[in-house]
Amino acid sequence: MTAQEWWDSVRDAAGRIAECEVRMAELGCERWASVAGRSSVGVHSDPVGRQAMETVDGCAELSSEIAELGRIVKDAELACVRIGLMMGATAADVVDARYLRCMTWAEVSRRCHVSQTHAREIARRAVELTDAVGIAHMVGGW
Repeated sequence: MTAQEWWDSVRDAAGRIAECEVRMAELGCERWASVAGRSSVGVHSDPVGRQAMETVDGCAELSSEIAELGRIVKDAELACVRIGLMMGATAADVVDARYLRCMTWAEVSRRCHVSQTHAREIARRAVELTDAVGIAHMVGGW
């Protein structure tokens, strides 16, 4: 996997986490958390009970997906720290905004106080650095 592919997968994971969080809010997952450990005996004959258990199951699946994707994002956060150490704070901010916060280039440039062209150049150099150093070292150190 190239560094660009990895950073793109980080952006996808961060975006998917946001989608899962929205879906959990729509399902009212906080409300159903209290019934998550209850027995499902008899819920098949009770449409409301069955629906409640399906909602609980859906919330559990979303929560599990968020946890899995969260590990990818956590690795990228560590890589951003190392980018900051090697390239400076602005580079870390650009990479964080673009790949972890899923911002558009216009949003990245406003947030980081650089032009869109400069933001793209910084991101390109950060990706090249990730390729040169290696994803494993960017995440786990030396």
